Amino acid sequence: MRRAGREHAEDVKRRIVAACQEVGLTIKSAKMYLCDDDTRIIFVYAFTPDDQNPSPAIEIMTSVHVGGSWSGTVEMKCAAGKTVTCGRCPSCVGVMRFL
Repeated sequence: MRRAGREHAEDVKRRIVAACQEVGLTIKSAKMYLCDDDTRIIFVYAFTPDDQNPSPAIEIMTSVHVGGSWSGTVEMKCAAGKTVTCGRCPSCVGVMRFL
């Protein structure tokens, strides 16, 4: 059942992408992977529009169970703060507000 729970995960992925775009970030990629424990892992990589750095400004990861349950928790890694979710730069604050 490789397609099980795909719609739920796609909805979450679209929501994360929309939140990034709402604050002016450019999406480099938004990918989803099915894991052995019946979850789909979602990775979204985004840049600020003027960013020349090859590494994404923000990396966002979350998981959605194939049954559709999502905790609403996301892990954000911010290049500006060099920590998980600096919470200070406009990109982190903006994305967190829309999620």
